[in-house]
Amino acid sequence: MAPPPTATPDRAPGGWATPSQELGPSTAGLPVPSDGGQIAILPARRPTGADAVTGHRRRFPRRLLSFVVVVLIPVTLAGAYYFFIASDQYIAEFRFALRSVEPARNEASAIFQGSTTSSPIGVDSYAIAQYLGSRDIIDDLGKTLDLREMFSRPEADWVARLQLPVSIEELVRYWKNQVDAFFDATNGTIVVRARAFTPDDALKLAQGIFASSERLVNDLSARARRDTLRNSEKEVRRAERRLKTALARLNESATERASSTRAKRPTPPRRLPAGSATSSSEPTPSWPH
Repeated sequence: MAPPPTATPDRAPGGWATPSQELGPSTAGLPVPSDGGQIAILPARRPTGADAVTGHRRRFPRRLLSFVVVVLIPVTLAGAYYFFIASDQYIAEFRFALRSVEPARNEASAIFQGSTTSSPIGVDSYAIAQYLGSRDIIDDLGKTLDLREMFSRPEADWVARLQLPVSIEELVRYWKNQVDAFFDATNGTIVVRARAFTPDDALKLAQGIFASSERLVNDLSARARRDTLRNSEKEVRRAERRLKTALARLNESATERASSTRAKRPTPPRRLPAGSATSSSEPTPSWPH
């Protein structure tokens, strides 16, 4: 059996080559047999013609499907809802700010920070903003307004409408979507936006929120005055005790000083009254008879 033909160095890939022949770059890194045998050189197979078109078509539908699912369908559904299904919602917005009757203190930290977040007014403003998004405001407004009926009007669409019956937790979550309240630290105001499905409901909701906020502010002010008065009374009593202690020590030191002065002063001689008889140790002479 005749040996297979050997490949020349300038031959295209495909055929046989011995290790002694100079191999091209396509055969670099191939294992060389130890017995000096021949190495098969096979051509690289590349997709051409129909195979390349088929692979491109397989990749293209996947990208198109991803674009349709991720972008086209959500945008189409959102546009159809907002243009044909969504009902009108009316927004009532109001702003208010807290002011203190006490004179402002020129604190170095507040001057360098340039904000009111660290002041008592800023703390109270943040507390009111948190109150407007909590369950407490719903309980307060529930005494005068029927929030469940207000948010389940027939004018609202089935997506934005509050589906009855609902628990208080679900009502709180729905309330946070309908009412926005935040503290604007740049100008020190509290901004409130209330949304409803009729203009009257939006106005009533904003008025109720403002009334509840005003009551809360008055309660905070009254509590602050009571705390200030209580602290002032404690300081007065403490000052009275310090004053009494100081006066007692002053009286004790004055008494001790007076006692020491009397002890050091000499006793003056005793003086007899004028015209009184003086006693003498000399004998009285006797006259002869």
